[in-house]
Amino acid sequence: MDTIKDQAWLLSVNHTGLYRQAKKPSAQEVKIKNLIDKLHTEKPFKGSRRIRDEINAMKICIRVNRKRIQCYMQEMDIQVIYPGPNLSKC
Repeated sequence: MDTIKDQAWLLSVNHTGLYRQAKKPSAQEVKIKNLIDKLHTEKPFKGSRRIRDEINAMKICIRVNRKRIQCYMQEMDIQVIYPGPNLSKC
């Protein structure tokens, strides 16, 4: 019982997931996520479009699109603060 398949069977784990190593984030991804975090903490009411515009305007040789910003914001569990419905009701 030296194979990974046999060991996975003993632990009742799917053996196909044991061969793949998790990919480490690239330096560019980490840099973009840090920028998103910084911009969001400064102004938590800015959404993915405005954050994208600010990152692209920084002239740091990184061009990002809105979908990438949205994906990273979801991974980081960042949500925009905005007024909810029925604020004028008592």
